[in-house]
Order: sequence, then C-alpha cells, then structure tokens
Amino acid sequence: MLPSAPRLTPVSRAALRPAPVLELPPLRSVRLLGQVRERLRMLHYSLRTEEAYLHWCKAFIRFHQLRHPAEMGGQRWSPS
Repeated sequence: MLPSAPRLTPVSRAALRPAPVLELPPLRSVRLLGQVRERLRMLHYSLRTEEAYLHWCKAFIRFHQLRHPAEMGGQRWSPS
C-alpha cells in the first residue's frame, strides 16, 4: 500500500492579508484632492491608481456642480 499524502488544510485569503493599519497619521493638506492624494500615497497605492481615483473624484465634484457636501443632504425621497 502506498503512503498517503499529508492533508493540507485550506487557508482563507483573509488570513494571508496583513493586518489593517488602525491609526493613520493626520492629514496635512487642507484641500480635498490633496488629502486624497496624501492618503493614497501613505497607503502605498500606485501612481496610476492615484491618478484614476483623483479623476473620479474630480468627475464626482463636477457632476454635483461644485456644491459642498453639507448642501447636498436635503430631504430624502420616500415613496407614497
């Protein structure tokens, strides 16, 4: 009889990921896009990913006609 191969226990993908950083240093920039850029660099995102995120942030801001988020939280629609 042949010897049996050792059984491998499956490891979840979450166990392979590094532990999340719980405390990030405070942001130095006061402008929104500067804060996004700073945070992405702090988390070691690639330059191309940073460019894509900033593009979508700018598109979102332009779509909402440069309104401040505090102005955008009006009444919510509810079905009658």
